Amino acid sequence: MTSSLSSPRSVSYDPSHHGVTYFDCGNESLNTWLIRDAHHARLMGTANTYVFVKDSQVIAYYSLSAHQLQSDELPNQLAHGAPLAIPAYLIGKLAVTKEVQKQMIGGSLLIDALLRLCRASEGGPSARIITVDAIDDAAINFYRKNHFVSSPADQKQMFMKMSTARRIVTKG
Repeated sequence: MTSSLSSPRSVSYDPSHHGVTYFDCGNESLNTWLIRDAHHARLMGTANTYVFVKDSQVIAYYSLSAHQLQSDELPNQLAHGAPLAIPAYLIGKLAVTKEVQKQMIGGSLLIDALLRLCRASEGGPSARIITVDAIDDAAINFYRKNHFVSSPADQKQMFMKMSTARRIVTKG
């Protein structure tokens, strides 16, 4: 089966080829995770990190992991017809360095992540939901503008159906 999806623009993070020393997105925990933990997470099999690079320096990144949700964590419109345990993908981290934050790279980075997840679900393990844990109100607004909905129990826990992601990445 031929995919109608384009290829992601990001590349898999490789600390021997991608500089992160000066990465600063304005959030210390996101900076530290990229610099200290991203490579280890890949080696341990808990997350893969993908980066946008300019002049061999990381300017943006996101991480992806397999995840599982319970149907009672989801808003009713997403939980309808779902089993108790729902396979999901987690966008665990998503950050853009301060120098390029005004250039709309965050939206491109998210589209890249959605595209990568849609491609993965075509030829490998699939999931019903994509989830993120927004770090603050600005992140909540960003994800809401990009078709994520909040959990009834915690507005920072947000979800998107895979079918919504497919519509987003195939319409462009």
